[in-house]
Amino acid sequence: MPLSAGASGAEALAPGQDLIRGGRAGVVVAGGAEACPRPFTIAASAGTEALPTQSVAPTTGPAAS
Repeated sequence: MPLSAGASGAEALAPGQDLIRGGRAGVVVAGGAEACPRPFTIAASAGTEALPTQSVAPTTGPAAS
């Protein structure tokens, strides 16, 4: 399984698609869900270096004005 930080729901679709295309399953339930940011999940994401380490000001959108 790939290591993801935000696209895990989308990446979960590929193995399901492979099961269907390979004839090993007729129906697959696949996807992802958002999780509440808890200290453990933040620490786990930080350990994979998936979190930004610098603040970057937005250049477009309502937050940029």
